Amino acid sequence: MRVIHYAVERYKGKLPEHRLDQYLCYLFFLPIIFAGPITGFPDFLRDLRRRRWDAAVFSRGIERVVSGYAKIVVLGNYAISIRFAQYINDNHPSGTPLGEYLDCLRFGSNLYIQFSGYSDIAIGLGLMMGFRIAENFRLPFLAANIGEFWQRWHMTLTGWCRSYIYLPVAAATRRPAAATVTAMLVLGIWHDVSMRFVLWGLYHGVGIVVWQRFRSIRPEIGDGVLSRITGRLLGTLITFQFVILSFALAKENTPAAAARVYTVLLTGWW
Repeated sequence: MRVIHYAVERYKGKLPEHRLDQYLCYLFFLPIIFAGPITGFPDFLRDLRRRRWDAAVFSRGIERVVSGYAKIVVLGNYAISIRFAQYINDNHPSGTPLGEYLDCLRFGSNLYIQFSGYSDIAIGLGLMMGFRIAENFRLPFLAANIGEFWQRWHMTLTGWCRSYIYLPVAAATRRPAAATVTAMLVLGIWHDVSMRFVLWGLYHGVGIVVWQRFRSIRPEIGDGVLSRITGRLLGTLITFQFVILSFALAKENTPAAAARVYTVLLTGWW
């Protein structure tokens, strides 16, 4: 992703003057080399040139690294992957609607905790080295619609897909819906090159298109405070369920297994 960003911006002539060693530093910057957050070259180069020792920033970096490891080890590995998984297996076995739903919840929450925890570690290490890496997550499960969810979940990848997939496809086809689905397909493949994440990306792409169409025709619900709060809560509840149910596609090894999960969830029988 960073190589594509660099190549495209270089072709456009939008990159600041720099040396080869500065580009190599960007390409092999350890905190973000494996899974992001995706950092733009101009921002990286600015920090590379301006960085200096700052005890307060270094301290914040240590705190961020520790909180990231706590997320991964305590919340992700212990609370969700061990304790919550054991609760599901003991009380709501596979093949029951509640059991399948809770397993989707387990997988999705663990994915978020692990990924956001890794991002915290990367951001913290960046601060300790004098670099300000962009935030990657902003409480995505509190989003009031699926479009907002993707403005909160893996935000740097969403921004990358918008710049290098959505906008070019939309300009070439004049079809925003096709551009949205294409961008989400690429975003899904980024998570894992497999059919399950291809379907997961398409699921979210179609969901965003449906939301955009609904937003253009939805009736007014009033401008009062109570109406706005009610609308927000309802939207958050619907979005949360839509996202959690999408993880049936991501957690199962085959589309057939995911279809079996949806059958159980919708009908209550295998």
